[in-house]
Amino acid sequence: MTALEMLVKQTEYEVKTLDMILRMKRERKSLEDIAKEVGVSTTEVRIARPKGLERAKERLERDKRGLN
Repeated sequence: MTALEMLVKQTEYEVKTLDMILRMKRERKSLEDIAKEVGVSTTEVRIARPKGLERAKERLERDKRGLN
């Protein structure tokens, strides 16, 4: 596995995690419940923002283009 492939996998995980966190926030779940279900700290849940998800998706697309 190349470094770029590893970076893509990490970014895919970040996108998936942020998406789950933000979806649960919209459902008004508690920080503790979200953290437990997603497997992250409550601090990570608290600082998750839609802009962060947007940036992660942009990085993922850019990195995937680099693989081809």
